[in-house]
Amino acid sequence: MIRQQIATTLQVIPSISAIELSIGGQTVPASLQPKTDSSVQVDGPPVVLADDHLSRVSGTTVAKVENSPNLKEAKASDPAVSLDDSMYTYLADDGKQLMRLKANAVDATPILKGKKLVRPSIDRFNTTWTGEARNKGELKAVGRDGESFTVAADFLNGRQLIDIEVSRDGTRVALLSRHKGEPDRVDVVGVPRDKAGNPSGHVSETPIEVGANFDEVKDVSWAGSTSLVALAAEEGESVQPFRIGVTGPAEQLGEVSGGSRIAGGVDGRSILVTSSDGALYSYNSNAWQKLVDVAAKDPSYPG
Repeated sequence: MIRQQIATTLQVIPSISAIELSIGGQTVPASLQPKTDSSVQVDGPPVVLADDHLSRVSGTTVAKVENSPNLKEAKASDPAVSLDDSMYTYLADDGKQLMRLKANAVDATPILKGKKLVRPSIDRFNTTWTGEARNKGELKAVGRDGESFTVAADFLNGRQLIDIEVSRDGTRVALLSRHKGEPDRVDVVGVPRDKAGNPSGHVSETPIEVGANFDEVKDVSWAGSTSLVALAAEEGESVQPFRIGVTGPAEQLGEVSGGSRIAGGVDGRSILVTSSDGALYSYNSNAWQKLVDVAAKDPSYPG
């Protein structure tokens, strides 16, 4: 797992073609390192909040999730859905509770409480990740069985955590954070896990910063194994959608006025943006299309 995390993160750098892992001066053969599938496919449609329910976007239409509760009084936001469609998570009570709804359940159940949790992200092991907005240097994760884990991320201490996005292969996490008087940051780090595959320990003290040319980053999402999409702006510019490589320059993806959230599919071609007034835009064939007669917020692709 460790070797896979390091290789996946570093081999996007053109000058690096291979890595060698040593522990105590002894080289650890690749055959002894458990492998993680980095070619995870996203087959399911994205999830959104629409008409006070969890809903799925299919083409130009939005359909309610069959067993979704009515969330009108729940102060709900930020839905997520697992890669296998077996469960949904979302924030309730203005971010004070992380809720989980299993596909075969009638009611959602709280799995984590906090002061102000950020948008959850579900990895390929069906572990849900989040963290406190006013961060003290740690991330929270809840396994499929309800067990909670804390992962130290010291560089976040004293920063405001905006978003957490786990890569779909489960090896890396992108963290969007800000601090007063400084440009917003997007950092990518490997996910530490124990022998059972559960989150543990602490992330790297030296994360890879991506999109360093931006002054403001409003939202971020994985859009493939080596790239992210973001709503971002350079100093003095308005926020627009961009594709950002883990290394390399950012590429602007046209213009969307008033974008508030962005979500990317596995290939980076299927991208959704919602605006603060509930408009939903879809990016296909290098063009943005507004979905007519659809009001939704907080889009997220599976995983």
